[in-house]
Amino acid sequence: MVASSFGVIFYVALHTGQSCELAFRDMARATGFKSNEEADLSAMEEFSRAACSTSNPDIIWQLAFQESNFRFQLLRENLPGNMANIYEGEAARTFLNRLGRFDLNRNIDIGVMQFNWAWHHHGFEQDPLRLMGPKAQVEYFLKSFSGEIFDRCRGRWVGCYHSVNDKSRAQKYEQDVLEKGRLLRLHALRYIRKMRTAMAETQLRVLPPILQSDIDKLLEFAREVPIPVRK
Repeated sequence: MVASSFGVIFYVALHTGQSCELAFRDMARATGFKSNEEADLSAMEEFSRAACSTSNPDIIWQLAFQESNFRFQLLRENLPGNMANIYEGEAARTFLNRLGRFDLNRNIDIGVMQFNWAWHHHGFEQDPLRLMGPKAQVEYFLKSFSGEIFDRCRGRWVGCYHSVNDKSRAQKYEQDVLEKGRLLRLHALRYIRKMRTAMAETQLRVLPPILQSDIDKLLEFAREVPIPVRK
């Protein structure tokens, strides 16, 4: 069994001499995250800190990539007929400010991990703006949602993050999230190679070597997808 706290992002941090949080953010930038808005940059810092306080920041990274492409001020109002209204930035915040605290049945997906307001408002004190907070989303995932879906779905919990009752949708979602993990590993290896190539020999000496056995462990870790717990 692979150690419960391993993974690509921790591996990148260890082999480049950087923090987990910086590795998390740089991997997001490698897949397209960029923003000049202070609110988004601050949210990414908060999100990376929260994810890196868990035993598996990789899967939190993958879920955020799948759900929102690391867009923090994102709101999707789901409508009949598979239609939706999308709000971002100030428009999203304005929408949530107008949403009554007791209007609890609105089918709205909120924030970087796209938690649904109708299903999960109880975990955020019925405050939609609180739900949008990246740290609050990770905390809720750790305390409540991850345990709930793991208890019901066990080894297939990733698919149940999207759909508990529709097996085909859950399987498709799981495949999509695991593909995000493949992209994470690809970007990580490129990033490590680039960073280490630019380092002086004295810097490299204090870093651990890149071993094939470690790469094999990363692949095993990715297949197992251990559910995150607080470190």
